[in-house]
Amino acid sequence: MLPREGTLVSFTENIGRTLILVDFGQIGKEYLFPHEIESEKGNYN
Repeated sequence: MLPREGTLVSFTENIGRTLILVDFGQIGKEYLFPHEIESEKGNYN
């Protein structure tokens, strides 16, 4: 199970699918699908 918070690193297209690389700090980096990510609303500067 991954932490609830991470930092978006990059987007990649692979076999017609979008993959998003997220950095979870000490746990490492993991590729996720867009539907697996929930943005934090109202916290943009």
